[in-house]
Amino acid sequence: MDLDHGIETLLAQDGTVIAVDTEKGYWIKINAHEVEPSKERPHGIKYEMSLHDEEGERLLGFDNAHAIKDERRGQYSTHRKMTKWDHKHKLRDIAVVIPYEYVSAEQLLEDFWAAVDEALNLEGL
Repeated sequence: MDLDHGIETLLAQDGTVIAVDTEKGYWIKINAHEVEPSKERPHGIKYEMSLHDEEGERLLGFDNAHAIKDERRGQYSTHRKMTKWDHKHKLRDIAVVIPYEYVSAEQLLEDFWAAVDEALNLEGL
């Protein structure tokens, strides 16, 4: 596996809360810390990044904090392609979980900020 230089950048943002629109009250939260690499988190980091509204409601998120639940079967997926826990939660419908293909921490951050920008544009900000 190639060295993932963006991990240091991601880990440095652990505990960060950033106001992305003070007038409307939208903000993001980033949590990231090192863990022992596993089949679920082979990159050795556990992360949660989310966009929230003024009332604290989670509008979208990227994380690997839990397995991806297969709603059709009512249980966590055991499909071999879904053994990694990286996923994102759909804008304004966070119960919808979409697998995310982790490439690097740098790409993860880029994808998250692109999703935040898209969400804010859809929200009319």
